[in-house]
Amino acid sequence: MKGVLKIECPDCGSTLHVDAESGAIIDHQPRSRPKVDLDLGEAARQLKEREAQRHELFQKSVAAQKRREELLREKFEEGLRRARNEPAPDKPLRDFDLD
Repeated sequence: MKGVLKIECPDCGSTLHVDAESGAIIDHQPRSRPKVDLDLGEAARQLKEREAQRHELFQKSVAAQKRREELLREKFEEGLRRARNEPAPDKPLRDFDLD
């Protein structure tokens, strides 16, 4: 096939045959997908493992969120203590005040 470019898509892996002169797509061949030999029991086991992983990640997320609330509360209380014990800072000077 003279004047035909064979281009492989970097995203999906399919092959396009493009006419060099007109730029028209002549043929499209989708990427062949490998057959997976997986029995039903193995598939069910993998699904249960993934479900357990999702549950574990969710529990970690919940624990981190609870800890985050405690940390924010502690920081807020520390800021309040510091604000009560330290005198109020002087009002900052602005350029307008210097005129």
